[in-house]
Amino acid sequence: VPRLMTALRAGEKRHTIRWQEQKITPGPLCYVSNEDPATWVIVDVAQVVTMPLSSVARYLGKGDEWPDAVLLAGMQEHYPAIQLDSQVEVIHHSAPRQDERALHLALLAALTVLECSLHHEKRHDLAWLDQRLHPEFKEITLSGTLLNREQIIAALMN
Repeated sequence: VPRLMTALRAGEKRHTIRWQEQKITPGPLCYVSNEDPATWVIVDVAQVVTMPLSSVARYLGKGDEWPDAVLLAGMQEHYPAIQLDSQVEVIHHSAPRQDERALHLALLAALTVLECSLHHEKRHDLAWLDQRLHPEFKEITLSGTLLNREQIIAALMN
């Protein structure tokens, strides 16, 4: 979530809450802004703890700051169907790291986000596709067919 990137980059944000997403395990993790894939931060995940959303605020020592209604409303911005009894993962991580490996991981993560975004609601947004697909973009399909940018856009729009 873009509004959290400043605190994440400053090392002030040391955890995140995830629900029904890919499994996170200890080790390097690249946060990529869902609005700008060029904005990213690499951290090291130390621990992942599963619990009901209703337990998270107390667990993180933020019970006064995040009463149930506030926590639920904040989580529903990203996960509209989440409820207080939903099982979530609390991911504990380090401050950001800056090294060559992190840069490579971030690039891979940004490309992965862009690739995956072609499989969701953005695939039908002509302006978004026009901005992201290079004029000379080509794709080789699983069947081995070579498609150009116009063919890909037409296929995604349909």
